[in-house]
Amino acid sequence: MLRVKIMEEGKCTKSQIGLPQGSALSPVLANILLNELDQEPDRRGLHFIRYADDLLILCKSQRAAERVLISISRFIEEKLFLQINKEKTQVSRLSPKVKFLGFGFYQNRNGTWTAIVHAKSRAKLRDKMRELLDRRCPRGIEATKELFNSILRGWVNYYGSAISKSYGASEDGWIRRRIRQIYLKQWKRNWTRFVKLWGMHDNKPEMEYRCAEIAFSHETYWARAKTSNHVLTNNILYKEGWQTIAALKRNTESVVLI
Repeated sequence: MLRVKIMEEGKCTKSQIGLPQGSALSPVLANILLNELDQEPDRRGLHFIRYADDLLILCKSQRAAERVLISISRFIEEKLFLQINKEKTQVSRLSPKVKFLGFGFYQNRNGTWTAIVHAKSRAKLRDKMRELLDRRCPRGIEATKELFNSILRGWVNYYGSAISKSYGASEDGWIRRRIRQIYLKQWKRNWTRFVKLWGMHDNKPEMEYRCAEIAFSHETYWARAKTSNHVLTNNILYKEGWQTIAALKRNTESVVLI
């Protein structure tokens, strides 16, 4: 396993140093090797978090952090014979800008620090959803829905309690608007849109005008996707099988492990 070849530009080459990434053995061997690194800051009474080869050490002051950086770097290079990525290693104040494993950090009014979804992670989710929830929907609605639910479920499971109620609601609103846009685009003709929308409300007379207003509108798809929230309601989209961050978060928090 340690001698597996690496594919580079279509050619197989032997690795002279390091471990191959992606294998089941890699994280196990990394944890064995870095076990001594875990003991070093612990021996000094430092608070630290390590996941694989990502390490965050918390210090009380800038000067203390700079001293720790020098000593820990020396320990890693001279005792463990590992190289540190100088570009990613830095001393910084804890803030929302600091990124660790996709998380940022926010200090409440009472002085307590809490993990939040980092701005870059939020942007990455939006980019992924923007690509997946293309109004042309080349995969088809059902395949898109299945992939969407899978991605969103994994994302919520990972970030969990770092997702604030306000951020989750904002992201859900933006996502639902893109989903509504897909439906409006897929129903190509105005009359088809009207029939589909009204049918979702069991052809209730009081909904006829509202559905017609959206179906026969001359606004862009994106504009109609915003104003159609009272017709293509949140509840209807959920019944159609589209998950939400809020619902997945509630389900995650209600799970009991025994």
